[in-house]
Amino acid sequence: MQLPSFVCLTLEVFMAIYTCGCVLTVLLQCTDPRMMWDQTVKGTCWTVTQIKILGYLNTALNIMTDLAFSLGIPVRHPTYRSTKPQER
Repeated sequence: MQLPSFVCLTLEVFMAIYTCGCVLTVLLQCTDPRMMWDQTVKGTCWTVTQIKILGYLNTALNIMTDLAFSLGIPVRHPTYRSTKPQER
């Protein structure tokens, strides 16, 4: 497996796991998910501090994946392949 393919596959797997984790944290932040839209349901949710920490973690991971995509998978200019080597 070539390095660019390995980097792409690794990033895809990481993003799939990360996305599933984000969805689960949204769905499981309260003991009863109905609490998010119905205030009459009894239960507990995470504190504001916990949600802020997850927000900062989410931001940091998004920045890291953006950097990985921009640096790890360079995209050539569209005209690069259409020009002859003598013209480059």
